Amino acid sequence: MDLSPLHEALFAGDDEIERGFPDEELECGSKRVKPGHPVDESEFDPNFLLFLKEYHPKFTPNMINAMKKLVKFNIDLTAEELNLLSTAYKKVIEPKRESWKLLSKTEQEEDTIYKDETYIKCIQDYRNIVESDLANICYNVITLIDDHLLPFASSTESSVFYLKMKADYYRYMAEIKTGDEKTLVAEESLKTYKEAMAIAGVQFSPIHPTRLGLALNFAVFNYEVLNSYQRAYQLAKNAFDDAMLELDDLGSKAYSKDIKVILNLLRDNFTLWKSENDR
Repeated sequence: MDLSPLHEALFAGDDEIERGFPDEELECGSKRVKPGHPVDESEFDPNFLLFLKEYHPKFTPNMINAMKKLVKFNIDLTAEELNLLSTAYKKVIEPKRESWKLLSKTEQEEDTIYKDETYIKCIQDYRNIVESDLANICYNVITLIDDHLLPFASSTESSVFYLKMKADYYRYMAEIKTGDEKTLVAEESLKTYKEAMAIAGVQFSPIHPTRLGLALNFAVFNYEVLNSYQRAYQLAKNAFDDAMLELDDLGSKAYSKDIKVILNLLRDNFTLWKSENDR
């Protein structure tokens, strides 16, 4: 049986990838994976990628290792593989971002209200560990994109996807860094967002999900990292207005679920930013 590069990556025999063992019965198309039974290639129907996305709470480390191996084939990824790459890393990075924010908030409260130096030191030490893990993940993603993905992108869609993802992970680092380090990664994020926006603005329609998602994230970057309310508001508002004009012309058939979700986020953000600024 010939395997695709992703199959080869997923089911390679080396020790870098550990096979998953679910602790509850899972459905995979017409197949069922029983508790304690290894997730093997033979268990998958043709929709195995969809299964993996549904299975990510148990299979995320395997997904990331598999995607690393796939990316190093130096090939342009399919739309499904792009989604899987993004999903795998998001499931790892998001909990760490939330942990870092909570620890930073707790540290600040402890320092200003309770002033328990021993407890503050514990919080700081743990925050530093989370921060180091977070930064390493970001550098890993950016390196994969620069070395193995962008140089081999064969379409505008994948190029903009990679640039957006790269800018996002620079943004995540800018959220946790201070001083010159923060300035450096923020500048890289800004440069990469602008490069992606320049391409998307010419090549994609105003209702293209990638263009809308890029505008949303760039607006968030301006608001949260650069502290530029006006620029963030204008980016989100313009993207929303341009999309609504396009939808008026095309009708409800063009109004997909993905587009609706991003438009709602754009509207919620620029409405919130405006109300905060008006106070």
